[in-house]
Amino acid sequence: MHRQRFAALVAACTLVMALLPGAGQTALAEDPPQFTATPLTPDSTFSSAKSPTGKIAQTDPALLGRTDSSLINVMIKYDYDATASYAGGVAGLEATSPSVTGKKLKNNKTAVDAYETHAKQVSSQISSAITARVPSAAINQEYITAYGGVSAQVPANSVADLLKVDGVAAVQSDSLEQPLSDATEFIGATGVWPSLGGQDNAASNVVVGVIDTGIWPEHPSFVDHDLPPPPGGPYACQFGDGSDTAHLGAPFACNRKLVGAYAKTAGYMANVGAGANEFCNNTTHQCSARDPEGHGTHTSSTAAGDRVDSAMLYGVERGPVSGVAPGARVIMYRVCLAAGCFSSDSVAAVQQAIIDDIDVINFSISGGRNPYSDAVEQAFLSAFHAGISVNASGGNSGPAAATVDHGGPWVTTVGASTSNRFFTSTLHLTADGGATFDKAGVTVTNGISTATSVVLAQTLPSEDALCQTKLAAGTATGKIVACQRGTNARVDKGFNVAAGGAAGMILYNPIVQDVETDNHWLPAIHVSRSSTDTPTSRRPGPRGLRRRPRATSWPRSHLAVHRTTSSSPTSPHPASRCSRV
Repeated sequence: MHRQRFAALVAACTLVMALLPGAGQTALAEDPPQFTATPLTPDSTFSSAKSPTGKIAQTDPALLGRTDSSLINVMIKYDYDATASYAGGVAGLEATSPSVTGKKLKNNKTAVDAYETHAKQVSSQISSAITARVPSAAINQEYITAYGGVSAQVPANSVADLLKVDGVAAVQSDSLEQPLSDATEFIGATGVWPSLGGQDNAASNVVVGVIDTGIWPEHPSFVDHDLPPPPGGPYACQFGDGSDTAHLGAPFACNRKLVGAYAKTAGYMANVGAGANEFCNNTTHQCSARDPEGHGTHTSSTAAGDRVDSAMLYGVERGPVSGVAPGARVIMYRVCLAAGCFSSDSVAAVQQAIIDDIDVINFSISGGRNPYSDAVEQAFLSAFHAGISVNASGGNSGPAAATVDHGGPWVTTVGASTSNRFFTSTLHLTADGGATFDKAGVTVTNGISTATSVVLAQTLPSEDALCQTKLAAGTATGKIVACQRGTNARVDKGFNVAAGGAAGMILYNPIVQDVETDNHWLPAIHVSRSSTDTPTSRRPGPRGLRRRPRATSWPRSHLAVHRTTSSSPTSPHPASRCSRV
């Protein structure tokens, strides 16, 4: 057995020796003096963002594949984290995001200044690379604290080239969004006021930033009820930067309730320009923070309006009203004008809100169904990292799937709902034959106390049942016009018939549907069809009137709108909701 193992070992050694150079009869050939190789070309390459916020940002699909050279407004997300979101990772630069450091940005100045110096250098390098690749691209505003990118104007067919620039994470639309339409007792706010220092002081340590159409600062909901000094500040108070001083005299001075106001409207003014009575100057491109249409004032007073002991509307006592957090301080960031609200302006407002170190953002503007390709939602992520509670309106589209706005998990999105905020009235119809019909409805306008003829809108010249056409003067003088709900805004229907001299309007739902207390252009009542509509009395008359009147076929008759109890004493602010159809 040992000899067998020894023989095997000798055989193995002999084999090794035979493989060595010079062993046996032949030797291995020498290596060639040099090697040659064919270079490889990759079929495709893929590069991705390195920063956390750059990784989640997506390009708007609607921007891809365009071949025209039309100039379009875009937001370009760069591959670096905004200051409010930077969690560390760059050599020599400490984290700045309050979600990581536990410090507010203003209390972490050394780290913030160092990082923003770096971020501005990175941003400048990427911007230079963009203009080198796409010479016709124009870089507008830079957003370092929120979003981490820029707004720009570029040819539509250059988006693919922009995405090839090192440091560009995504190209997104600088879209023009629209304000959306909401009570204290309804959500239980009144129950917590006593534990927060009483109604006047509830949430006095909270600053609410409303991004909207502006604010009417003289509104009684923004009076200072001896509040203590605000928890932060000072803030800008931009009333008078536009044309409102000519309208109201001296600019409004902010107080301890309305602590600040900004006009972040550069994108809108550069691309659209203001109309008359929008409190802007088209020469200087400056706007006031004043609200020309009411939406921002409405949302601000709903969220944080003061206690108002007596709300008179059209001479009717509506009782005491209040916002949800009557002690909270308000800062308005105006971003919207008549045509809507540019994303770049909203991002600028979010960035200012982070700098102002506010506590809550209220955003009742559309957009954000795909939060990863929406620049405003990306800015909201920065605000979330800064410790700000971001609250947005879910919109009114519904009820189908994927119709809710602001889908980002870092945003609290609230869907449209109905509260008990109603101001009721009665529609009283009397037919020529004497039959009467009473129908409950809602209105905030004055009533009509004398018998007045009622006509269907579609019986008037050039008008349809939906009252979509502005009537010629005199075509509806002295008449109450019945308009069907749908398609166009409810208040637009009243405007159209008022142009024809109508004395009032009946707005009716052709199906069972909600009713709304809009601030109409003329005396109006909103009623809805129901399965229980019956005349209150019957008298001899035309055969057709003995049947139940239908909302879609109002008889020629007379109307008296009798105002009844408007609302419960604890009902919320009576300002009309935003117009929906």
